[in-house]
This record gives sequence, C-alpha cells and structure tokens, in this order.
Amino acid sequence: SEQWAGAFISDRWGINDRWSLESQGRVDWYSETQTDWAARLALIHDLTGDSKHTLRLAAARSFRTPQYALRELATQRIPLPSPPAPPGLFGLNLIPAKDLKNEQIYSVELGYTGKLSDELTLRIDAYAQHYENLTGSVLLPEPAPAVGRNFFTVANVGDADAYGLETELAYELERLSLKAWYAFNN
Repeated sequence: SEQWAGAFISDRWGINDRWSLESQGRVDWYSETQTDWAARLALIHDLTGDSKHTLRLAAARSFRTPQYALRELATQRIPLPSPPAPPGLFGLNLIPAKDLKNEQIYSVELGYTGKLSDELTLRIDAYAQHYENLTGSVLLPEPAPAVGRNFFTVANVGDADAYGLETELAYELERLSLKAWYAFNN
C-alpha cells in the first residue's frame, strides 16, 4: 500500500563561452514518511575554451528515505530458560521503529575533467559531506518483568561528517576501453 510521487527539473545555463551554471531540483512524496527535496547547483568553468579541461564547483542537498525493512523490522531471538524467566521471553528483542525521519546529506564538491589526449581522459573529484538524522539502533529500557532482556529499535541517532577523493584515468580506442580508478572515502 506504499505510494511514491515526485518531480525533477534540470537546467544548464551558459553564462558565457567558458562559464556555465547547472541546476537540478527534485521533490519526492512518500506515503510512509514525509515530503522531502534534493538539489544541486554546479558552477562549471571551461579552462581552455574547447571543453577539454573543465573545473566544477558544486553544492548539493539530498536525502535517503528509510524503507519498509527498516521501519517495520521486528524480531525476537535467544529464548530465555524457563524457569527462572517466565515462559515465552526472549533475550534479544527488536521492536519496530517509530517516526523515522529521512536522512539528510549536504555536500560540497570540487572536480576536474581533462582530455589529456584523444584517447586519455582524467577525472578527479573531491568532496566534503555532512549527514543529519542518520539511522541506527538504540537500546531501550527493559519492561517488566526485568530478567536481563535487551530491547532495541531503529531510530535517528545523530550526525556525521565525511570527505573523500575519487579519481579515474580512462583510455579509449575504438572498441577498447581501459579504466583505472582510485577512491578514498572517509
């Protein structure tokens, strides 16, 4: 019974021969959580005037919606011996989440793309990201009777920061395409 709806728009505006501005916007509605939006704005500079070497500076906001498997996750494991515990109790209990928010990601990106020769292209992209409302598990207080059981649920647990660098060297010749890449994500 879940429903999705969304709209996406994108535009690229040539400021002059060497500068352009690229924008993207998106709005999503999901029946099980909330309406949310994503956007990216990128300033692109053609260093040589022939589009062989470009720099890109971008800022973006995106989101990730907690799907059914996270929102409704429930299980009981490790049956407790009876006695001393009353029958039907489990040592590990995971109960469904309540009111999970979408995770938010804000990022700043700096990139370079260069055509080093007719066959050789180099891409370098660096980024810094800030995450909000990350989803994780939290320990809940044990309801009565207190016999040493653990109760957990999935909840929005906090924020985090990340940064990284991704590179790719591509060699393409007619039917042959070779790529070497390296990525560092912290």
